Amino acid sequence: MAYSFKESSTFPGSLTNLNPGDVILCTGKSKKKFDPIGDNVQSVTESNYVHAALYLGEDNIVEAVTGHGVQKKNLKSFLEKYNHCVVLRRSEAWTPERVNMLSIFVNKLILNGAKYNLSGALKLGKTLTSDEAIKRKIDLLLKIFPGNDDSKDMFCSQLVAMCFIITGYIGDSAKEYFNPTETAPIKLAHDRAYGDFLGYIWIKKLYQVPDDDELYHYM
Repeated sequence: MAYSFKESSTFPGSLTNLNPGDVILCTGKSKKKFDPIGDNVQSVTESNYVHAALYLGEDNIVEAVTGHGVQKKNLKSFLEKYNHCVVLRRSEAWTPERVNMLSIFVNKLILNGAKYNLSGALKLGKTLTSDEAIKRKIDLLLKIFPGNDDSKDMFCSQLVAMCFIITGYIGDSAKEYFNPTETAPIKLAHDRAYGDFLGYIWIKKLYQVPDDDELYHYM
């Protein structure tokens, strides 16, 4: 599949093809006009990177989204929703055995009907912000969407972090530090356990990544 990319000078040639296990972070809002979750993530993290997904191979990604829960999606249709995305890669994490474990885990989540962990995303937002107005807004949303604490439900960056844990790259001794329920999308970019910054990818024609992007310093 053809997509445009701008690579980090540290890893030339790395984005010609994506690898299973690559983390994809998405900037800004998708084309949805009403996106309270994206707004919430952007407010509490002070970051434009509001969504995360994991590349599975064969032009498919896995993500957790409101309204659909955990789902597989074609890479092209996924990228079309965003101006640009960032790719992180931790090559040694994704041995053939772990890639197979990843596939089994993702398929099991989908088969079991894993939903979007809305209450978990909201609670994470509340812990990340010191703004009392935002906290009150989150409390109101939690009253409307209390959630059911189902362990199989995931928000986007929680899902990505869980994939690293379930497949064994992040071991038992590190689970507390890498708590998936405390992992926001932008945290994935700043923790090298999830991968090195490879660069940007996008679909839109004639698009250029702005050089004031918050992750551009990794280039």
